[in-house]
Amino acid sequence: LLGKEEPLFIYALAEHQSKPDPMMAFRLHEYNVGLMKAYWREHRRKLPLICNVVFYHGKKPWNYSTSLFDCFEEPKLARELFA
Repeated sequence: LLGKEEPLFIYALAEHQSKPDPMMAFRLHEYNVGLMKAYWREHRRKLPLICNVVFYHGKKPWNYSTSLFDCFEEPKLARELFA
């Protein structure tokens, strides 16, 4: 972010993912919360942005959503409650 003092974390996650994971978005959310928690403990200031990148190399096409909200039984309600 040009002209900003706040850091931008680019968190690249490279995993051996041999088949699609319906909960990948949730797993990324867990990792992000851990990074933000560690950052907050060390700096005590506003949280950084995190950009997730996953390299999938399975034989089957990726057929699951990458949205955290789609991990819930009620995605629309989850989106409303989170926002």
